[in-house]
Amino acid sequence: MDPNLISMLTPPFENIDLRKLIPLVTAAGSLYYTWSHVWSIIVSITSYWTCTVEVQSHDPAFKYLTYWLVTHREKIYSTSFVASRDGPPALPWTGPSDDEPILGAQDEDEEEDDLSLAAQDFDAYWVKRIARDKSRPIAYSPGNGSHYVKFGRSFLKLRRKGDLSGLGLGNIWLTCLGRDGGVLKRLLTEAQIAYLERDGKQTSIFSNQQSEWVQSTSRPPRDLATIVLADVQKKAIIEDIKEYLHPLTKK
Repeated sequence: MDPNLISMLTPPFENIDLRKLIPLVTAAGSLYYTWSHVWSIIVSITSYWTCTVEVQSHDPAFKYLTYWLVTHREKIYSTSFVASRDGPPALPWTGPSDDEPILGAQDEDEEEDDLSLAAQDFDAYWVKRIARDKSRPIAYSPGNGSHYVKFGRSFLKLRRKGDLSGLGLGNIWLTCLGRDGGVLKRLLTEAQIAYLERDGKQTSIFSNQQSEWVQSTSRPPRDLATIVLADVQKKAIIEDIKEYLHPLTKK
């Protein structure tokens, strides 16, 4: 190769005075150290003056909190979303528009119409069902990262982290200013009461999701009179269930 070409491609390091770089490297190192020290102080102060509660996805409290967020979605402030059309999103929330439907929520009026139509004309019902499935709207849920929720007069920081693909849910962290944390407890208590009032005396139905049993929906209990069995058999089954659930049986 031509020596002149080699000299052109080789950076002229011999013309650089390395002694002049020492102050720059020292200043960069000092700046990095100072920033790291300042950042650690900021984190320490923030941690001291805030209170955080973690809500794990496998715990019933997770259902309580997400239900509260669904029914108070206008109080969620978020700019980062996960979009889903083929299945319910990791959390059943919607985007910023209050007019957007909640994917996965059971519309009782629509279900009654479907049952009525299916009883009269199954073919017409099935055509309607297929059309509705094809035109299923896109639902949105806040993605991983930080979001904000207004509860009463307080603004809470909501942080979500986890595998949001498939059936992933991810845990939720709620943070408030102050070291008391009472506002977080009040929110979770209100969410629990609202969720239990919604279910009332309905029967909870669970489905297996990634080796965990998760409540998927609730339905009114079926009246025993609608079960076609002899009264003697019904009574025997009920007595057997009572014996199985009796606390003395466990012992």
